[in-house]
Amino acid sequence: MQLAHVDKNTIRGTYNHARYLEKRLAMLQWYSDKYIKDL
Repeated sequence: MQLAHVDKNTIRGTYNHARYLEKRLAMLQWYSDKYIKDL
């Protein structure tokens, strides 16, 4: 989800970026809580 291909259609790319923002933030928070908290 976080790593994705760039859409050549800039309008669609911007829409998709905003559309999946909450899911991306939740995934990054989970990763941070699990792996980065001990650094």
